[in-house]
Amino acid sequence: MMTIIRRVNTRINFSWQGGRMTKGKRRNYLLSVFTLTIAVVSLFIGFRSNKLASVIAAENETDTVDLRIIGTTDLHGQLNSNDYELGVDYNNGGLARVFDLIKKTKAELPEGNTFTLDAGDVLFDYTTEYIFSANQEAIQPIYLAMKYIGYDAITLGNHEFDYGYDYILRQLDGSGLRDITIVSNVTDARTGEHPFLENMLITRKLKTRSGKEVEVTVGIIGQTIPTLTGKTHSYGGILIGQDMVENAKTQALKLKEMGADIIIALSHTGIGPENPELDFKNVAYALTKIPEIDVVVAGHEHNLYPTSDMSSAYYRLPGVDKVTYLMNGKNVVMAGDRGKAIGVVDLALEVKGDSVKIVNRKSDLRMVTEKNTKEDKVVANMFGGWEEQLLHYASDVLAQLEPGTKLQNYYGLLADNAAMQLLNDSKIHYASNRIKSTQKNYIDHPIIAASTYESFGVKSIYDFVNINDNITEANLTTLQNYNSYLYVYTITGAQLREWLEWSASAYETIGRSKPWKDSTMSSLMDEYGIKSLIREEWLDDWSNFYVFDGISYEIDPSKEPRYDFSGNRISRNKRIANVYYQGKEVTDDMELLIATNKITKPTAANQGIENQSVLRGFVRSQAILARYIKQLSESGSIMPQVDYNWRLILPRNYQFIIKVPSYTNDLFEKTQWYQKRLTQHGGYSYYAATYPINNEDNTAPHLVIAPLITNPTASPYEIAVEVFDISEIKYLKYRDGDYDKDYDAWVVARNIPSKGFTVIKNDIYTIYAEDIHGNKAVKRIFVDNFNDNLLPRPIVDNYTNRKQRISGKAEPNTILVIETPNSIYEEKINTNGTFSVALPGQLAETYITVYVKDDERGLESERVEVRINRTGPNQPLINPIYNYENYITGNTRENTTSVIAIIDNTVYVSDKGGKALFEANKEIYDPKLKIVETLVSVSSDGQFIIILPPQLAGTSVKVYAIDHVSRNSRVSTSTVNEAAPNAPIVNEVSNIEKSITGYVPSGANISVDLYIEDKTYTTKTDRNGRFSFSFKDQLYAGQSLVVVASDVKNGVERSSFPIELTVNDIKDYVRPNSTNLVLNRITDKSNLISGSYYAGGNVYVAITRGEGKDFTSNIYSTSTNESSRFIHYLDEKLEIGTKVYAMVRFVDGRIILATSFTVTAGRPNMPTLLNEITNTDKIVNVVSIKDTEIALKIGSKTYTTKVYYYDEVSDQYIYTLATDRDLSGTTVVVTASNDSGTSDPLITQLVKVSPDSPSVNKVYEGDKIITGSIELLDYII
Repeated sequence: MMTIIRRVNTRINFSWQGGRMTKGKRRNYLLSVFTLTIAVVSLFIGFRSNKLASVIAAENETDTVDLRIIGTTDLHGQLNSNDYELGVDYNNGGLARVFDLIKKTKAELPEGNTFTLDAGDVLFDYTTEYIFSANQEAIQPIYLAMKYIGYDAITLGNHEFDYGYDYILRQLDGSGLRDITIVSNVTDARTGEHPFLENMLITRKLKTRSGKEVEVTVGIIGQTIPTLTGKTHSYGGILIGQDMVENAKTQALKLKEMGADIIIALSHTGIGPENPELDFKNVAYALTKIPEIDVVVAGHEHNLYPTSDMSSAYYRLPGVDKVTYLMNGKNVVMAGDRGKAIGVVDLALEVKGDSVKIVNRKSDLRMVTEKNTKEDKVVANMFGGWEEQLLHYASDVLAQLEPGTKLQNYYGLLADNAAMQLLNDSKIHYASNRIKSTQKNYIDHPIIAASTYESFGVKSIYDFVNINDNITEANLTTLQNYNSYLYVYTITGAQLREWLEWSASAYETIGRSKPWKDSTMSSLMDEYGIKSLIREEWLDDWSNFYVFDGISYEIDPSKEPRYDFSGNRISRNKRIANVYYQGKEVTDDMELLIATNKITKPTAANQGIENQSVLRGFVRSQAILARYIKQLSESGSIMPQVDYNWRLILPRNYQFIIKVPSYTNDLFEKTQWYQKRLTQHGGYSYYAATYPINNEDNTAPHLVIAPLITNPTASPYEIAVEVFDISEIKYLKYRDGDYDKDYDAWVVARNIPSKGFTVIKNDIYTIYAEDIHGNKAVKRIFVDNFNDNLLPRPIVDNYTNRKQRISGKAEPNTILVIETPNSIYEEKINTNGTFSVALPGQLAETYITVYVKDDERGLESERVEVRINRTGPNQPLINPIYNYENYITGNTRENTTSVIAIIDNTVYVSDKGGKALFEANKEIYDPKLKIVETLVSVSSDGQFIIILPPQLAGTSVKVYAIDHVSRNSRVSTSTVNEAAPNAPIVNEVSNIEKSITGYVPSGANISVDLYIEDKTYTTKTDRNGRFSFSFKDQLYAGQSLVVVASDVKNGVERSSFPIELTVNDIKDYVRPNSTNLVLNRITDKSNLISGSYYAGGNVYVAITRGEGKDFTSNIYSTSTNESSRFIHYLDEKLEIGTKVYAMVRFVDGRIILATSFTVTAGRPNMPTLLNEITNTDKIVNVVSIKDTEIALKIGSKTYTTKVYYYDEVSDQYIYTLATDRDLSGTTVVVTASNDSGTSDPLITQLVKVSPDSPSVNKVYEGDKIITGSIELLDYII
């Protein structure tokens, strides 16, 4: 088998590498394109004629090749058959079993006929996160396993980018996978180059069905989700992602041009809609509409395709075949996650000569099961020394439950339960702590929480929360998945009700019946005449059922649901009733805080809330739960008191069917809901149940306690207290010491104001709550973190993202330590105990740590987390600016409105509203600044670019971010780096000129190249950096020229930014009525061109002909004399209509103005007669130049005309005049006139060719005789 892999990073025009321009290449505006032609010549020697004939015959033979593509995706660290997070077996997936299935699948075809690909998200699970946290230099075992397996190509998923650019490169280089990693839609933000392979061509000799070998070339596009995000930083200014569909269109055409027979889109993307938005994450369907793409290997969604579920939304897309599974005639495979399956695409290729055509295609998924696979031992054991650490961590005991207690959620849609109570309490605990510590402006907002079920029987009959005795790290996964992040949002009462309605839609409507597909449930409903409590689509999928805590609410299933399972609104009904907070109704305009997992897929039920975050970041919900459980274990009971804050409104004695795992029968049959077991099927028991009605409040208040300080401290701190109850709270108090709820003196205990109280010493503190109905509850917290060996913690003044300095008070004569995400700063506290320290701009809504230390005494204070409050946009980060670039890039570190750059007396603003934003600013707006509107782009993740002229090395640049209300950030200042000669300053040029001048700032003895069409001119600058080019090429208006300066430094050629110069039309400079520059009249008889300008000035005189690209010019330079006159002598006279321009420039090379004159006819020569004029003529033909006026005087009569015609035979302009007859001998005078004057007269007489007309005397009325005279010999007829 022979495989040729061609990895081509195709770019046309200039190739730029660190300021170096590769010779022979150019950017789009250069005038020549470098074309690389690779000619492969195969020389066959010794062919006889019959052999040559057989070769020709072979070219016409048709054969069939079976080509197979195997795709994996979203492995998420699942290396083998162990689930280290849960501490259980995972025998239906994992790369070790996947490899076994790959080997079997490859063995079905000839060797080499199969390509193995992976669509990304190899990382991001418990094991890879653990290894990343423990040692960032270690190579992830799953990457080493992929190298061992021998993938042909891989791409990267969105989660690979979570760990940072350097980490990605280190992993790929260390594992040996870099050379097969294709990410076509990601480029370097500075260079525009592809940091990974742009695409790949694999040319292989494949075996046909007849056993012959044919060569087939497969092209592969690799793509990731374009909105690159990292956990701790942004890729702004580092990498740029392109829309996958647009990128695929470009790459597919490239691969076709490069010779690909088959093109595969290896894309980390879900199926998606028919017409996705720009930069959307799920676009596989849209990729199938690109004509050149044959196969899509997809992922990201963790779903399976093809799927046997014919109700899948995928099959509702147009052009999707439910039988062949083809989408728009193309193969698509998506193999779930964690190695559950492999996608298999089979293509039958008809090969005839150089032609390769797909004649049949098939898509399939092969599931990984314990029965059909065995673990590959080499892959399974690749964790090596990590194995023991992973197993130990998963079994680490966080806390112990009280004897006889259990955390479970077997009937989680029937009522509140301890599992969800614990999870929501942990979220309220976190939110209360953070709000009380850092968001005091929200301190009076009610804090609530919402969580969904993680385990509800979807993976197996045992996939429920079932925790006894010890709570381990592995147990937490059944409550909260590893990859969820906790956010706190503001939410109005109206928004809360809509979200509640979504969960309320899980229940069957009372009094309404509809058919079920579930045969067991359907037959029970028919047999017993009662209905399921839960709607069919929710019965086995609780993933969208949110349980809310911190409020009380009721659900009335007698009405049709408002939402469907997916959160789409389907009616105007409302099932939610009686939403209360501490016994008071939650009104629509009431604002609360809700702690919940990050909303990544908002629906119609909760849309908009995702934009109302108060606390956000990469804080894992599972880690918060773990910390909360540890704290509870230190203070007493872990088992939460369930507050039963929500219930169903059902008719009295209403019976319904409930489904629970059969192994919980004993547990369920002891509940108040149990009526009768109906049947058992598939590991589940089906019960008839009722819902007891109790309208009295006999539930004690529910308390969540959160100490604001958990580290050792020497300073007083606050304990935040949240209390919840269906009814109003009557008492909320606390005492030092351990007391129960029946303690007699609670009435005189200290009240808890503002949701908290202050502690000053180590002790047990008991919190007491009582509602208006006398229901009581106590909760204890054990405080043991006061330490006399600590210094008092520093007090920090309000600090914002725009402040230059952080200030406050601390122990005098100690060292203040400030830990920011990027640096540590230390400063000595003065004797009066105040400090003020300059810091770089910090991100709003993040935290820095401040403490003091005394090295002499060996003491430190506790760490104080300081929240960075927002008073405007964050200070932007600027990437290095080089003098060979025409842009500034960086990152605003948030999704802000715009950015501006101020350089000297110019401010560059966005051409889309940036001017108005800048002018409305009250801090940095300066009317003296020149405002230049330009292209400014800020992406959703903060990456920005400002297009502006290349700047000189050493220039200072100020960049500000501007938000939608015109507030500016702190300034970011940068200096332009010298990485090449400065860009040349080129004087403007017009189409009459034959030279170009300019200068290179700080550029003595620099090479300068001028590109005109396909010609290159080179010159050197003088000691002042000035240069000039002279050439014979004719320039035309609108033509693009390019000027580049270059030098050699340390043996490396460096090139400046190429300055593109557009040739101006000289007409645009003409001022017709100028009195400064005057061009005298020019005629076709003139021997010179003259005019006037200021004495001592230089005037350029150009003689031009033609228009557009037919334009030609000859230009001459002349000087004015003391009388301000200039003269240019002509070598030959000019034709009428020739355009003459005079142009003058400023000293700095700019064109001041021009004037023009069109050559006109000179004073006409004496006209001639085409024929002599006789005494009988009434028509006279006069010959003169064109465009004159002929005056013909015969005797006392004058005739004129301007009308002429051109006689080609005689090459003459002939003017025709109609006249009266006159006497022979009458004097004739002919002149020709134009703007230049009147010709000398032609004088002649009428020639007698017949008797003159008689002279008749005047005849009067009544005369009978006519008298007159005639010439002798004439007679009268």
